[in-house]
Amino acid sequence: KNLTPRISPDPRRYHGMSRYGEGKVIMMGGFEDWPSFDEFWIFDLKEKIWQQAFFPIHPDKCHSQSLIPLSQGKILMFGGYSLRDKQLDETWEFSFDHFQ
Repeated sequence: KNLTPRISPDPRRYHGMSRYGEGKVIMMGGFEDWPSFDEFWIFDLKEKIWQQAFFPIHPDKCHSQSLIPLSQGKILMFGGYSLRDKQLDETWEFSFDHFQ
């Protein structure tokens, strides 16, 4: 069943995705053509809507990073590639108490 809502992120590949909380999935980064994205998007599985999330501090544009859920309301991101295809070794923790 196609869940594509009216408002959704731009097409992309090599993005990171992870579940977080109850019934939600977060997507970060990726690229389509060039350059990479630095956006975060949250998909609510119950409401079937995408919402862009803004963190005051976040990594530069990247793709191919890994995201995993931690405790309730937090995710961990590691690695990926920068705009210039430099392999990254950065580790980031995001708390959804801090997104706008």
